[in-house]
Amino acid sequence: MAVPTAIVLNSGNGWCVPRHLYTRNVYRSWGQMPYKDCDHQLHALFTLLYPGYEDSGFFLNERGFLTPTPYGDQTDVLMTDARAETLRQYNLLLLAGWQKLDREQLDKLAAFADNGGTILAFAGQLEDAPEAAAFFGVNSLGKATLRRDALVTDIDGSAYRERALSVYADAALSDADVLMTLEDGTPFVIARAAGKGRALLVLSPYGL
Repeated sequence: MAVPTAIVLNSGNGWCVPRHLYTRNVYRSWGQMPYKDCDHQLHALFTLLYPGYEDSGFFLNERGFLTPTPYGDQTDVLMTDARAETLRQYNLLLLAGWQKLDREQLDKLAAFADNGGTILAFAGQLEDAPEAAAFFGVNSLGKATLRRDALVTDIDGSAYRERALSVYADAALSDADVLMTLEDGTPFVIARAAGKGRALLVLSPYGL
């Protein structure tokens, strides 16, 4: 089966399904630590792809395991310790949740992009990774600020409104193209050519 997209999670993350049979605590990573933004992003992403998936760790029947996937089975989930050869079978890698974008991981991503692949990341994953930020076309991020009732417009003129979002409005860009902006012209999604492929970055901590 052809699966064009892979969600890539860091192999050292401790994300857990929001609720399961083994504890009464909900929304906990590592079983006991309250969710952070990166954990909520993963939950939102899996809810989008597999509605009701969180029931799989709570009910004893097939509920949550068999879900009405609105986009079909087009997405795999990989960890960052996957081999570079494994990554090459995908068209798009979506870096989700907490990441540690060290030199080894950046080399894998660069090789993937050199082969024509597209990478999508979120600025919150780059806060402590200057080399990774440069790979995505950012010299510095600054601090994220909250915008309310924000209008987001892409390069073809399509627009949608968000009740609230966080954005790195003072980010210093290098050789990146702006694909989406806020109403005042603040860049929101940028793209940088990387080999035969592209590195896309959402200038929001975790797209929330």
